[in-house]
Amino acid sequence: DDEADPIIHHMDLYRMAGAADLASLDLEHILADCICLLEWPDRLSEELVPEDRLEVCIKIEDPRSDMRKVYIAPYGEVWAAKASEVHAQYGG
Repeated sequence: DDEADPIIHHMDLYRMAGAADLASLDLEHILADCICLLEWPDRLSEELVPEDRLEVCIKIEDPRSDMRKVYIAPYGEVWAAKASEVHAQYGG
């Protein structure tokens, strides 16, 4: 159903020690059809990362400040097309 609210998962992968730990999470199924907010995504193996995705990275640029920088990167045809639509509408 296109009108259904999306499912959102939040996962902190910091304590994942390897492939066996990640396999127990059934990430291939979870990442296929939801919004997934990952902390420590570098612990995720490349074969589990969907080709079509929007990566949002929030970084602390200066530890003495409350300011954060947000980086957004589209991957794959689906998100590249959506990014182009947004850029065409709002500029940038």
